Amino acid sequence: MALLLAIGVWQLALKQTWENYQQYAVLEESATQSGNWSISPAYTGSRRQLVAKRYAAFEVDSLRWKNQLWNQVAVLAAKNELKVKSFPVWTHAVVGELSILRQEVELGGAYGGLLRMQAELDTLPGIGRITALNYRKSPRDQEVTMSLILTGIPKENKR
Repeated sequence: MALLLAIGVWQLALKQTWENYQQYAVLEESATQSGNWSISPAYTGSRRQLVAKRYAAFEVDSLRWKNQLWNQVAVLAAKNELKVKSFPVWTHAVVGELSILRQEVELGGAYGGLLRMQAELDTLPGIGRITALNYRKSPRDQEVTMSLILTGIPKENKR
């Protein structure tokens, strides 16, 4: 009778628990054998999307870049009551296999207007991104000058 009771308890309660524990032990062992250096595919995919988004912010149409940039700077300068002090020819550089376009812009006016201009240029698509920024105040005329460098990557260089 005790033997039938022991078999009944094993079938109803302990068998399922024992099988679950064995399956857990196998999975735990396989997880620790893969090591701490494994990277989740979901994490890798999200990082790739983030890098592609950041890279796309620098992409510009090299044929129209100078004109678009000049038009945007002129409109925003007038809106913020600023003067465009210098807008020299853009320079071209090659870094490894990547071609980079670099445009310097110098604006003068009130500090608040320059800050608004900087914020607006930071959000415009198709003009590259601000990669260097400098504010100077002339003691003689009390005017603030903002010098910035915009960097773009031509779309035809896309890998």
